[in-house]
Amino acid sequence: ASKRLGNTAQNVVLRSDEQNASSSEEERARQRALVREEASQRRREKFADYLASLPRVEPTSQSTASSLLVGEMGELTFTNLTKRSPVERYGDFIVVDVETTGLNAGNCKIIEVAAIKFMGFVPVQVFETFVNPKVAIPAGATKVNHITDDMVADAPTIEYVIPALIEFSRGFNLIAHNFPFDAKFLFKSGFDFREWNPKLFDTLSLARTKEKDGPANYKLDTLCEWFAIFRPVSHRSASDCLATGLLFNALFEQTTGANVPTGVEHFIDRAG
Repeated sequence: ASKRLGNTAQNVVLRSDEQNASSSEEERARQRALVREEASQRRREKFADYLASLPRVEPTSQSTASSLLVGEMGELTFTNLTKRSPVERYGDFIVVDVETTGLNAGNCKIIEVAAIKFMGFVPVQVFETFVNPKVAIPAGATKVNHITDDMVADAPTIEYVIPALIEFSRGFNLIAHNFPFDAKFLFKSGFDFREWNPKLFDTLSLARTKEKDGPANYKLDTLCEWFAIFRPVSHRSASDCLATGLLFNALFEQTTGANVPTGVEHFIDRAG
């Protein structure tokens, strides 16, 4: 009996030690997660601060654009990235993004448009504006992009925005994430990029090609997490533009081996 009691006591001590070790490991894991989240938050704040610091251009024009039929746009042909893609020719580009009242370009409206100009893979100017769609924004759209009727009430209508966007973009290659979506809305509104025949890059298609066994999906949020691009908000046009530009840079670097900036820290370091 004494021997059994001794064994029982020993087992109790062992279990207690195991529980203490488990609790200690859980606490260390919690601390590590906290440190990672704090670091991520600092990088999200740095992203927001850097985006806010970029020069803005006037997003409206005295002239107006005429709407076009989406069917006139034709089939989009996207440029792929290869090991031989030239740094000197691919580093200057415009990233575009729109937020809309819905998914169908045929009957939905643009409520925000942004574009960021990159020179040598570095962002240099931001084009950004709300757009008054002249219709109520559905609750479903607001739930995604958090844009309300009040926010667009005093904004320009799209026909005054598109001529300024064309002037901002003319002569540059164009990039978007899920390019056909943005292109249909913009083209319908009069953004006829065929005027300067730019190379078109779709980071969604590029990521699917370059990261076949990587992320769970190819949404911009997922790819930002995959490539450690930290941003405070999504589904807002300027934020999506900067994130898409960084994603393109990361895919370009990965494909070609070229040393290009892939995070706002690189831009800040260069400016410093």
